[in-house]
Amino acid sequence: PSLTKITLTTNPEDLAIDCDALVLVTDWPAFQQLEYDKLARLMNSPLMIDGRNCLDLQILAEAGFSYMGIGRQSLLQPVSETGSPKPVANQAIAMGA
Repeated sequence: PSLTKITLTTNPEDLAIDCDALVLVTDWPAFQQLEYDKLARLMNSPLMIDGRNCLDLQILAEAGFSYMGIGRQSLLQPVSETGSPKPVANQAIAMGA
């Protein structure tokens, strides 16, 4: 397979531009202190998949993210007609296997 469409970056904002989802696979402290509201605004549909369950669900929800953790509570934000998330307060669903 061709890898010509892969871009390497060290800047989280560059990574988020026009992205549909971010997948976190490490629990490094640097990833717990990002500007999540800025990242969400740069994305097409802000979805965080937290493979380490190390992120704060409330912080991500306030930033506009939908959230899926592995084996823990998930939060799915409703989407407006324009495709951007609508703000939701205290709405969470449990995802089962």
